Amino acid sequence: MMELEGDFPELLKDEFMAIFSVACLNLSKMYYSSGRFLDAMHYAQKSVEYADQGIYANAANKSEGIMILAKSSEKLKGSLIES
Repeated sequence: MMELEGDFPELLKDEFMAIFSVACLNLSKMYYSSGRFLDAMHYAQKSVEYADQGIYANAANKSEGIMILAKSSEKLKGSLIES
């Protein structure tokens, strides 16, 4: 869905990284709240990757993405134990 390609201007790369980081973080929150933990983990990981790059690197987004990864992992682990 949201993948960075090499076809955008280098001049805008930092802006794309910042925008994609926020977008992926919001998608991960939405999927987490609806119980779609694998999707939440996928987009949280993307958010962490994007938040760590460029001049707009954002430690808060990175931390929040890592938190969603951990919480989703625990939910999935719990559902496997209950099965």
